[in-house]
Amino acid sequence: MVGVKSAKFSSTVKSNNTLEKRNIGLLILFTSLFVAFVAFLYLFNSNSTTLNFSQPLANAHLDGAVTVNGISWEHHLVISADPSQQQIRAHITFDKYKPSSCRDGIYVETADGQPVPFSTENELYEDGLCKETDVVFKNSLSGPAKFEIQSEQPSQQYIIYYGLVSTETTSTQQSIQFETLGITGCTNITTSGVYTLDRDIQVSGYVGPCININASNVVLDGQGHNISCSGLDCGTAIRVYPSMLPLSNVSIKNINFNGWTTAIDFSASSGEISGNVIYGQGTGVSVRGNNINISSNNISSNQITLKLLSTSNVNVSANSFTSYGDGGVNIFVNDSNNCFFENNFVSG
Repeated sequence: MVGVKSAKFSSTVKSNNTLEKRNIGLLILFTSLFVAFVAFLYLFNSNSTTLNFSQPLANAHLDGAVTVNGISWEHHLVISADPSQQQIRAHITFDKYKPSSCRDGIYVETADGQPVPFSTENELYEDGLCKETDVVFKNSLSGPAKFEIQSEQPSQQYIIYYGLVSTETTSTQQSIQFETLGITGCTNITTSGVYTLDRDIQVSGYVGPCININASNVVLDGQGHNISCSGLDCGTAIRVYPSMLPLSNVSIKNINFNGWTTAIDFSASSGEISGNVIYGQGTGVSVRGNNINISSNNISSNQITLKLLSTSNVNVSANSFTSYGDGGVNIFVNDSNNCFFENNFVSG
Protein backbone atom coordinates (compact mmCIF):
# COMPACT_ATOMS: atom_id res chain seq x y z
CA MET A 1 0.00 0.00 0.00
CA VAL A 2 2.82 2.37 0.80
CA GLY A 3 4.45 1.75 -2.57
CA VAL A 4 1.21 2.43 -4.43
CA LYS A 5 0.64 5.72 -2.63
CA SER A 6 4.21 6.78 -3.40
CA ALA A 7 3.70 6.02 -7.10
CA LYS A 8 0.50 8.08 -7.26
CA PHE A 9 2.22 11.05 -5.56
CA SER A 10 5.12 10.92 -8.00
CA SER A 11 2.77 10.83 -10.98
CA THR A 12 0.87 13.85 -9.68
CA VAL A 13 4.07 15.87 -9.23
CA LYS A 14 5.21 15.09 -12.79
CA SER A 15 1.81 16.09 -14.18
CA ASN A 16 1.84 19.39 -12.29
CA ASN A 17 5.39 20.15 -13.45
CA THR A 18 4.44 19.49 -17.06
CA LEU A 19 1.38 21.74 -16.79
CA GLU A 20 3.42 24.50 -15.16
CA LYS A 21 6.05 24.38 -17.92
CA ARG A 22 3.31 24.48 -20.54
CA ASN A 23 1.72 27.54 -18.91
CA ILE A 24 5.09 29.30 -18.72
CA GLY A 25 5.67 28.58 -22.42
CA LEU A 26 2.27 29.99 -23.34
CA LEU A 27 2.90 33.06 -21.18
CA ILE A 28 6.22 33.69 -22.93
CA LEU A 29 4.57 33.24 -26.33
CA PHE A 30 1.73 35.67 -25.59
CA THR A 31 4.16 38.18 -24.07
CA SER A 32 6.33 38.06 -27.20
CA LEU A 33 3.28 38.55 -29.42
CA PHE A 34 2.13 41.50 -27.30
CA VAL A 35 5.55 43.18 -27.47
CA ALA A 36 5.66 42.67 -31.23
CA PHE A 37 2.17 44.16 -31.59
CA VAL A 38 3.09 47.22 -29.50
CA ALA A 39 6.23 47.72 -31.60
CA PHE A 40 4.13 47.48 -34.77
CA LEU A 41 1.70 50.11 -33.51
CA TYR A 42 4.57 52.42 -32.59
CA LEU A 43 6.13 52.15 -36.02
CA PHE A 44 2.77 52.42 -37.74
CA ASN A 45 1.82 55.57 -35.86
CA SER A 46 5.23 57.21 -36.00
CA ASN A 47 5.13 60.53 -37.83
CA SER A 48 8.87 61.08 -38.00
CA THR A 49 9.20 59.37 -41.37
CA THR A 50 11.00 61.18 -44.16
CA LEU A 51 9.80 60.39 -47.65
CA ASN A 52 12.90 60.29 -49.85
CA PHE A 53 12.95 60.53 -53.63
CA SER A 54 16.27 60.17 -55.36
CA GLN A 55 14.47 58.75 -58.38
CA PRO A 56 10.78 58.89 -59.38
CA LEU A 57 8.94 56.11 -57.52
CA ALA A 58 5.47 54.62 -57.60
CA ASN A 59 3.90 57.64 -55.91
CA ALA A 60 6.04 60.24 -57.68
CA HIS A 61 6.31 60.95 -61.36
CA LEU A 62 8.47 63.29 -63.40
CA ASP A 63 7.01 65.29 -66.25
CA GLY A 64 8.51 67.67 -68.78
CA ALA A 65 8.27 71.42 -69.26
CA VAL A 66 5.21 73.26 -68.02
CA THR A 67 3.99 76.86 -67.91
CA VAL A 68 2.05 78.00 -64.86
CA ASN A 69 0.72 81.55 -64.43
CA GLY A 70 3.04 82.82 -67.14
CA ILE A 71 6.15 81.19 -65.67
CA SER A 72 7.80 78.36 -67.60
CA TRP A 73 9.67 75.55 -65.87
CA GLU A 74 11.87 72.97 -67.51
CA HIS A 75 10.72 70.08 -65.31
CA HIS A 76 8.27 69.31 -62.55
CA LEU A 77 8.03 66.46 -60.08
CA VAL A 78 4.68 65.32 -58.69
CA ILE A 79 4.73 63.62 -55.28
CA SER A 80 1.92 62.04 -53.26
CA ALA A 81 2.38 61.71 -49.50
CA ASP A 82 0.22 60.27 -46.73
CA PRO A 83 0.03 61.42 -43.08
CA SER A 84 2.77 59.01 -41.97
CA GLN A 85 5.41 61.10 -43.79
CA GLN A 86 6.31 64.16 -41.75
CA GLN A 87 9.03 65.41 -44.07
CA ILE A 88 9.56 65.07 -47.80
CA ARG A 89 12.98 65.14 -49.43
CA ALA A 90 13.41 65.03 -53.20
CA HIS A 91 16.70 65.11 -55.09
CA ILE A 92 16.56 67.10 -58.32
CA THR A 93 19.12 67.65 -61.07
CA PHE A 94 18.88 70.78 -63.19
CA ASP A 95 19.14 70.32 -66.92
CA LYS A 96 19.61 73.17 -69.39
CA TYR A 97 18.40 75.99 -67.14
CA LYS A 98 20.68 76.05 -64.11
CA PRO A 99 20.21 78.90 -61.60
CA SER A 100 23.02 80.81 -59.90
CA SER A 101 21.32 79.98 -56.59
CA CYS A 102 19.57 76.63 -56.18
CA ARG A 103 16.54 78.16 -54.44
CA ASP A 104 15.96 80.61 -57.29
CA GLY A 105 15.29 77.79 -59.73
CA ILE A 106 12.72 75.95 -57.61
CA TYR A 107 9.10 76.43 -56.64
CA VAL A 108 6.94 74.05 -54.57
CA GLU A 109 3.16 74.09 -54.26
CA THR A 110 0.28 71.82 -53.32
CA ALA A 111 -2.01 70.41 -55.99
CA ASP A 112 -4.53 73.17 -55.25
CA GLY A 113 -1.93 75.89 -55.84
CA GLN A 114 -0.86 76.80 -52.29
CA PRO A 115 2.85 77.75 -51.98
CA VAL A 116 4.92 75.40 -49.80
CA PRO A 117 7.93 76.70 -47.85
CA PHE A 118 11.03 74.65 -48.58
CA SER A 119 14.75 74.51 -48.02
CA THR A 120 17.61 73.17 -50.09
CA GLU A 121 20.34 70.86 -48.82
CA ASN A 122 23.39 69.14 -50.29
CA GLU A 123 23.72 71.75 -53.02
CA LEU A 124 26.21 71.01 -55.78
CA TYR A 125 27.51 73.86 -57.95
CA GLU A 126 29.48 73.77 -61.17
CA ASP A 127 30.94 76.86 -62.88
CA GLY A 128 28.94 79.11 -60.55
CA LEU A 129 25.60 77.45 -61.34
CA CYS A 130 23.51 75.03 -59.29
CA LYS A 131 23.74 71.55 -60.76
CA GLU A 132 21.72 69.51 -58.26
CA THR A 133 20.24 69.73 -54.78
CA ASP A 134 17.84 68.18 -52.29
CA VAL A 135 14.49 69.92 -51.86
CA VAL A 136 13.15 69.50 -48.33
CA PHE A 137 9.75 70.52 -46.94
CA LYS A 138 7.22 69.49 -44.32
CA ASN A 139 4.16 67.46 -45.17
CA SER A 140 1.13 69.56 -44.20
CA LEU A 141 -0.90 66.38 -43.85
CA SER A 142 1.50 64.69 -41.43
CA GLY A 143 0.19 63.14 -38.23
CA PRO A 144 -0.40 59.76 -36.61
CA ALA A 145 -1.79 57.32 -39.11
CA LYS A 146 -5.12 55.76 -38.19
CA PHE A 147 -5.40 51.99 -38.14
CA GLU A 148 -8.61 51.25 -39.97
CA ILE A 149 -9.47 48.01 -41.75
CA GLN A 150 -10.29 48.45 -45.44
CA SER A 151 -9.82 52.21 -45.25
CA GLU A 152 -7.29 54.22 -47.25
CA GLN A 153 -5.30 57.02 -45.67
CA PRO A 154 -5.81 60.50 -47.18
CA SER A 155 -2.95 61.78 -49.31
CA GLN A 156 -1.52 65.18 -50.19
CA GLN A 157 -0.07 65.91 -53.59
CA TYR A 158 2.86 68.28 -54.06
CA ILE A 159 4.44 69.66 -57.22
CA ILE A 160 8.09 70.68 -57.39
CA TYR A 161 8.84 72.94 -60.35
CA TYR A 162 12.49 73.44 -61.22
CA GLY A 163 14.61 74.88 -64.00
CA LEU A 164 13.17 78.37 -64.54
CA VAL A 165 12.92 78.92 -68.30
CA SER A 166 11.17 82.26 -68.74
CA THR A 167 8.10 84.34 -68.02
CA GLU A 168 5.64 85.50 -70.64
CA THR A 169 6.43 89.14 -69.92
CA THR A 170 10.24 88.89 -69.88
CA SER A 171 10.76 89.79 -73.54
CA THR A 172 8.58 92.90 -73.40
CA GLN A 173 9.28 94.34 -69.97
CA GLN A 174 12.44 96.11 -71.06
CA SER A 175 10.56 98.38 -73.46
CA ILE A 176 7.48 99.06 -71.32
CA GLN A 177 7.14 102.41 -69.56
CA PHE A 178 4.90 101.66 -66.61
CA GLU A 179 2.15 104.10 -65.73
CA THR A 180 2.37 105.62 -62.25
CA LEU A 181 -0.62 104.59 -60.15
CA GLY A 182 -1.69 106.32 -56.95
CA ILE A 183 -2.59 104.46 -53.74
CA THR A 184 -4.83 105.97 -51.09
CA GLY A 185 -5.53 102.95 -48.86
CA CYS A 186 -4.71 99.32 -48.12
CA THR A 187 -4.65 97.27 -51.31
CA ASN A 188 -3.29 94.27 -53.25
CA ILE A 189 -0.73 94.90 -56.00
CA THR A 190 -0.88 92.09 -58.55
CA THR A 191 0.51 93.73 -61.70
CA SER A 192 3.86 95.32 -62.53
CA GLY A 193 4.08 99.09 -62.30
CA VAL A 194 5.11 102.16 -60.34
CA TYR A 195 2.86 102.86 -57.36
CA THR A 196 2.90 105.95 -55.14
CA LEU A 197 1.21 106.80 -51.87
CA ASP A 198 -0.90 109.88 -52.50
CA ARG A 199 -1.77 110.36 -48.83
CA ASP A 200 -1.17 108.92 -45.37
CA ILE A 201 -2.81 105.58 -44.54
CA GLN A 202 -4.06 105.19 -40.97
CA VAL A 203 -5.74 102.02 -39.71
CA SER A 204 -6.69 100.67 -36.29
CA GLY A 205 -6.17 97.08 -35.14
CA TYR A 206 -5.46 95.93 -38.70
CA VAL A 207 -3.94 92.44 -38.89
CA GLY A 208 -2.72 93.10 -42.41
CA PRO A 209 -0.95 93.07 -44.65
CA CYS A 210 -2.13 96.55 -45.47
CA ILE A 211 -0.37 96.45 -48.84
CA ASN A 212 0.24 93.02 -50.35
CA ILE A 213 2.60 92.85 -53.35
CA ASN A 214 2.33 89.76 -55.54
CA ALA A 215 4.01 90.85 -58.77
CA SER A 216 7.49 91.41 -60.17
CA ASN A 217 8.81 94.73 -61.45
CA VAL A 218 7.03 96.84 -58.84
CA VAL A 219 8.15 100.15 -57.37
CA LEU A 220 6.25 101.35 -54.31
CA ASP A 221 7.23 104.93 -53.49
CA GLY A 222 5.70 106.39 -50.34
CA GLN A 223 6.79 109.94 -51.19
CA GLY A 224 7.30 110.52 -47.47
CA HIS A 225 3.75 109.50 -46.48
CA ASN A 226 2.87 107.39 -43.45
CA ILE A 227 1.40 103.91 -43.11
CA SER A 228 0.37 103.72 -39.46
CA CYS A 229 -1.58 101.36 -37.24
CA SER A 230 -2.94 102.05 -33.78
CA GLY A 231 -4.41 99.78 -31.13
CA LEU A 232 -3.88 96.06 -30.64
CA ASP A 233 -3.42 93.35 -33.28
CA CYS A 234 -1.48 95.47 -35.74
CA GLY A 235 0.11 92.87 -38.01
CA THR A 236 2.14 93.49 -41.18
CA ALA A 237 2.17 96.76 -43.09
CA ILE A 238 3.69 95.63 -46.42
CA ARG A 239 4.15 92.05 -47.51
CA VAL A 240 6.02 91.00 -50.65
CA TYR A 241 5.20 87.35 -51.20
CA PRO A 242 4.73 85.35 -54.40
CA SER A 243 1.96 82.98 -55.33
CA MET A 244 4.43 81.66 -57.91
CA LEU A 245 8.17 82.00 -57.50
CA PRO A 246 10.19 83.99 -58.06
CA LEU A 247 9.25 87.63 -57.64
CA SER A 248 11.99 89.95 -58.78
CA ASN A 249 12.83 93.63 -59.05
CA VAL A 250 10.59 94.87 -56.23
CA SER A 251 11.40 98.20 -54.60
CA ILE A 252 9.91 99.73 -51.42
CA LYS A 253 11.09 103.23 -50.60
CA ASN A 254 10.37 106.53 -48.87
CA ILE A 255 7.62 105.30 -46.53
CA ASN A 256 7.17 106.09 -42.83
CA PHE A 257 5.88 103.17 -40.74
CA ASN A 258 4.51 103.36 -37.23
CA GLY A 259 2.89 100.89 -34.84
CA TRP A 260 3.15 97.66 -36.86
CA THR A 261 4.32 94.30 -35.52
CA THR A 262 6.22 93.89 -38.81
CA ALA A 263 6.71 96.88 -41.08
CA ILE A 264 8.08 95.08 -44.18
CA ASP A 265 7.97 91.33 -44.86
CA PHE A 266 9.96 90.91 -48.08
CA SER A 267 10.40 87.70 -50.14
CA ALA A 268 11.92 88.12 -53.60
CA SER A 269 14.88 87.10 -55.73
CA SER A 270 15.94 90.71 -56.26
CA GLY A 271 14.89 94.09 -55.00
CA GLU A 272 15.51 97.14 -52.85
CA ILE A 273 14.35 98.52 -49.50
CA SER A 274 15.54 102.10 -49.11
CA GLY A 275 14.82 105.47 -47.56
CA ASN A 276 12.16 104.20 -45.15
CA VAL A 277 11.57 105.30 -41.55
CA ILE A 278 10.28 102.50 -39.33
CA TYR A 279 9.14 102.71 -35.73
CA GLY A 280 7.69 99.33 -34.80
CA GLN A 281 6.55 97.14 -31.95
CA GLY A 282 8.16 93.92 -33.19
CA THR A 283 10.21 93.35 -36.35
CA GLY A 284 11.28 96.26 -38.50
CA VAL A 285 12.24 94.46 -41.71
CA SER A 286 12.14 90.71 -42.44
CA VAL A 287 13.81 89.51 -45.64
CA ARG A 288 13.94 86.21 -47.54
CA GLY A 289 15.59 85.98 -50.93
CA ASN A 290 18.64 86.99 -52.90
CA ASN A 291 20.26 90.04 -54.47
CA ILE A 292 18.59 92.59 -52.21
CA ASN A 293 19.85 96.03 -51.23
CA ILE A 294 18.79 97.45 -47.85
CA SER A 295 20.05 101.00 -47.59
CA SER A 296 19.46 104.42 -46.03
CA ASN A 297 16.65 103.24 -43.75
CA ASN A 298 16.03 104.45 -40.20
CA ILE A 299 14.72 101.44 -38.27
CA SER A 300 13.78 101.52 -34.60
CA SER A 301 12.25 98.52 -32.84
CA ASN A 302 11.87 97.13 -29.34
CA GLN A 303 12.40 93.53 -30.52
CA ILE A 304 14.09 92.62 -33.85
CA THR A 305 15.40 95.45 -35.99
CA LEU A 306 16.36 93.40 -39.04
CA LYS A 307 15.80 89.73 -39.84
CA LEU A 308 17.54 87.89 -42.70
CA LEU A 309 16.22 84.37 -43.34
CA SER A 310 17.57 82.08 -46.09
CA THR A 311 19.16 84.96 -47.95
CA SER A 312 22.22 85.43 -50.13
CA ASN A 313 23.92 88.40 -51.74
CA VAL A 314 22.28 90.97 -49.47
CA ASN A 315 23.87 94.39 -49.03
CA VAL A 316 22.99 96.28 -45.85
CA SER A 317 24.49 99.77 -45.94
CA ALA A 318 24.08 103.30 -44.59
CA ASN A 319 21.17 102.37 -42.31
CA SER A 320 20.43 103.60 -38.81
CA PHE A 321 19.43 100.83 -36.38
CA THR A 322 18.17 101.89 -32.96
CA SER A 323 16.27 100.31 -30.09
CA TYR A 324 13.88 101.97 -27.69
CA GLY A 325 13.61 98.88 -25.47
CA ASP A 326 15.93 97.27 -22.93
CA GLY A 327 17.07 94.47 -25.24
CA GLY A 328 19.26 96.57 -27.50
CA VAL A 329 19.47 96.35 -31.27
CA ASN A 330 18.78 92.81 -32.48
CA ILE A 331 19.82 91.82 -36.00
CA PHE A 332 18.87 88.20 -36.68
CA VAL A 333 20.63 86.29 -39.49
CA ASN A 334 19.82 82.63 -40.17
CA ASP A 335 20.70 80.24 -43.02
CA SER A 336 22.19 83.09 -45.05
CA ASN A 337 25.42 83.73 -46.92
CA ASN A 338 27.19 86.60 -48.65
CA CYS A 339 25.45 89.21 -46.51
CA PHE A 340 27.46 92.43 -46.33
CA PHE A 341 27.06 95.13 -43.66
CA GLU A 342 28.74 98.45 -44.32
CA ASN A 343 28.58 101.98 -42.85
CA ASN A 344 25.54 101.33 -40.65
CA PHE A 345 24.85 103.30 -37.47
CA VAL A 346 23.78 101.24 -34.44
CA SER A 347 22.49 102.71 -31.18
CA GLY A 348 20.56 101.35 -28.22
